Amino acid sequence: MNDKLINISKIVEKVNSKYLLVMIAAKRSRQLSLLEQKDKILKDEPDKLKSRPDLDNIGLLTEEEKLALQNHKPIIVALDELMDDKITYSFKEEE
Repeated sequence: MNDKLINISKIVEKVNSKYLLVMIAAKRSRQLSLLEQKDKILKDEPDKLKSRPDLDNIGLLTEEEKLALQNHKPIIVALDELMDDKITYSFKEEE
């Protein structure tokens, strides 16, 4: 990930709502943080993973995500992914 400016206005245009932007970016940021925690635990203390059921149902960081998180906080990575259309979102329909 290069050090480009994140243009919030352009991201808001893509998602059509500031509220929605905050919700998507926050959820992705939390997801990246959990993936980062799992990666660290697997590397340093794999036995400790058994005591973290919240990390059971999530995958692993990709190399691209690892590199991005070495240089930036998860929220910045999430906003950059939104800006570059690397992540998508959808809504569950109400019954």
